[in-house]
Amino acid sequence: MKSNIQVKVIEMFKYMDFIIYCIEEYRIANNLTGKQVINIFNKYNVYDFIENSYEALHTFGGDNIVWNLQDYIDNYPNCKL
Repeated sequence: MKSNIQVKVIEMFKYMDFIIYCIEEYRIANNLTGKQVINIFNKYNVYDFIENSYEALHTFGGDNIVWNLQDYIDNYPNCKL
């Protein structure tokens, strides 16, 4: 039987490629460094948003993903996960 930590790590890897894609798309669209994007995503809990919205987000193109991420950030903390 897997521990809660093991399950969380497995879930994290499930989304890792998509999270990296989101970071890169957001970085390019906003002319930021990777470090700046990581700081923004940490500040606004964007990783939780990506994980909770994965089923819809992963079907979108890059521009639409960036728009959704920016909309979430702009409305944080009013966004409910």
